[in-house]
Amino acid sequence: MINLSKESSPLFLCKWNGEEIVEIHSIESFYEQYKDTNVFEEEQEFVEMFGETMNQIFNRLEIDQIDTFDNMQIQRIK
Repeated sequence: MINLSKESSPLFLCKWNGEEIVEIHSIESFYEQYKDTNVFEEEQEFVEMFGETMNQIFNRLEIDQIDTFDNMQIQRIK
C-alpha cells in the first residue's frame, strides 16, 4: 500500500498509451521527470497542440477531473 494522505501538495495520476506507463506526480516531480522534453521547452509546441501550458493544466484540474491529450491522460487525485 502507498499512503499519500500526508502529502500536502496536489498529486496527479498520469498515464501514457492507455496504461502502458502509470505514474503519480506532484507538479514538482513531473517537472523534474519531464523538464528536458517538449512539455516544458518554452511550452510553445505543447501550447500549439493543446491550447494551454502544462502548468495551466495542473492549476485548473480539480480533484478527480481528468484531461487527455495525445497519448497522455492526467487526473488530479489529491
